[in-house]
Amino acid sequence: MNRQDQLFLCFLLIVAVVVLLNSDLGWGADKAKPAQLDKKLSVNHALLAYPAQDPYYKEEEAEEGLQPEPRPTQEGRRRQALYAHPELAIEPENPLLAVDECPTPSGVGCLKGPVVLLHQGRCGSSVLLDMLGWRVQDIRLLNDGELFFPADPTPEVFRYLEPWPPSKDLTNSQLYEDGHKATEEEMAFHVEQLKSILKRNELQLMKGGYGFPILSLKLYQIENAKMRMDDYLWALAEAGIKHLVVLHRSYLRVYVSSKMARETGRFSNSDAAKQVHCPEVPFEDDWVYRANVWRRLDKEYSMALTHPAFPNRLTLSYETDIYEDPRVAARMVNTFLGREVDEVPLQMYRTSDCPLPEAIADFDALSGVLRGTSLEYMLEPEGGQVPLPQVEVTV
Repeated sequence: MNRQDQLFLCFLLIVAVVVLLNSDLGWGADKAKPAQLDKKLSVNHALLAYPAQDPYYKEEEAEEGLQPEPRPTQEGRRRQALYAHPELAIEPENPLLAVDECPTPSGVGCLKGPVVLLHQGRCGSSVLLDMLGWRVQDIRLLNDGELFFPADPTPEVFRYLEPWPPSKDLTNSQLYEDGHKATEEEMAFHVEQLKSILKRNELQLMKGGYGFPILSLKLYQIENAKMRMDDYLWALAEAGIKHLVVLHRSYLRVYVSSKMARETGRFSNSDAAKQVHCPEVPFEDDWVYRANVWRRLDKEYSMALTHPAFPNRLTLSYETDIYEDPRVAARMVNTFLGREVDEVPLQMYRTSDCPLPEAIADFDALSGVLRGTSLEYMLEPEGGQVPLPQVEVTV
């Protein structure tokens, strides 16, 4: 055998060894391949095994002054897991969606359907939802973001809020001061819109083995629907929402926080050391106009706090339940829903903490408008007891 034949045989031997190492019969056969994973594994197991990071934002920023790069949400990580393990994309049995029994007659302490967190934004809702949906502690509940997304009404975006066409030009004054009530046709329109969203949401969660979503609903979104709060709460109940959590914060603090977020571009904060304390230029405004807006918000909150469609609602105050320690609010929600989960560490922090006289240029003028009214409490330092709205309204 000449040298050329020897080299050729060596080459064939090397090829055979490589093929054997990568085959199911070779030394690499004990390495699990995605297509060979146990079919009994759920998508949740794939999600937990997927090397994703928690919670929604990275600790470091790419460049100074820019928003932290978003991390995948739970649903995003679930989808990534499915892309990595497509054989797990089966629709498992989900008996949780068929459960509608409560251990107590009142229904408190029992998760029996979708949950809505009603708030006005800039009031600790993000940190609360982040803790409630942190990883997959309890697959009966998933933080599924906002009920309505701020997007165009395209077929791909099914969470777009659309007002009843004949009512789309109504003003807030007409809704609340003139006592506009939704017609049967208008109610049916919104109920069907909500049912469509919840149905697609339910199918999406079933594929992940989850039970029910907790969804964020902001007051301005109800205003965009051109409906009064009392009418829309009836629509939510009729569409299938089972639990209502109402989160309140001083309207003045919400106003300052919103202005600060827009000025700095920081709408969330994953670093306790990076709080922005005060604006570069203190804010000025027409405080008489603002006070009238806040009184209308008082009416909306009063409706939510007394509405018969949700007699077993949970009420949270930012000042007493979130400001010092958001885990207090998370424990209250978990108890309300009958969830027994491990307490999670804080991963999100306040974006600003500025004394009002330093944030508002004409603070004396603002004080003159609010002193002696039901809104006077908003002038006090943050963190104390705040009275919940108690405006008499007809529901």
